[in-house]
Amino acid sequence: MKIKGNVIIIMLLNLIIINCTEGVNDNSPPVINDEFKAKSCIVIENMDYLNSSKNFTDEDGVIVAYDQIDKQITLNDQNGNKSYIYNVYIGSEINGLRDAVLQTATTDQIYIAAGNYNLKSTLIIDKNITLQGSGVLTNIIGSGLEPVITLNSSTGGIYFIKDLKVSNSESSNYITTSGNKGMICLKSITKGGAGSGYLISCGGSTCLYTGNNTYLLEYFDYSLNGKEGVTYFTGD
Repeated sequence: MKIKGNVIIIMLLNLIIINCTEGVNDNSPPVINDEFKAKSCIVIENMDYLNSSKNFTDEDGVIVAYDQIDKQITLNDQNGNKSYIYNVYIGSEINGLRDAVLQTATTDQIYIAAGNYNLKSTLIIDKNITLQGSGVLTNIIGSGLEPVITLNSSTGGIYFIKDLKVSNSESSNYITTSGNKGMICLKSITKGGAGSGYLISCGGSTCLYTGNNTYLLEYFDYSLNGKEGVTYFTGD
């Protein structure tokens, strides 16, 4: 009876892991770096990012394995301990950043690791999610003749973009908005590339300045020519 009981316990533990809804299951070493914890979705630049376990943990001797079907990273240490990072997308387009935006649920947070993400066309965000980078080391690069990111706020909600660089090479504006509902919050967005367009171009009626170079954007009817290092955001 004791053996059967142990078997049942193991099955239940496996069931809990399979149905885990958090971005990380980290109850045992290796200990995953904080930026990958409690995120609904992770985007990394390419397969080379997986070659260094130091991108995910500070521990030595950890092997990183990626399951392309389940979009899951497994970290294995020398003692046989495992940790997991779920919902991992690689690259910019298919199975990458664009798919992450399409697949993630409303109110979820997408963490974009350091790297260059070259888009073939405008990245359209039409749900109130958070897009968070790793500072200027996360560089989202547009195709040149169109906006890099368009926030379609026709469904309402709050749209957050923070801690990343947006680059373009032509005259198109970097971030644009459409729709007439919701709220747009931007923090620490750096303008990169040789493009001459505005960092942010919104249509509507209101721009609230809250001090300390902090902005809450609600559809104002002129373009704000953002400068590198300026913060456009309210709250955390």
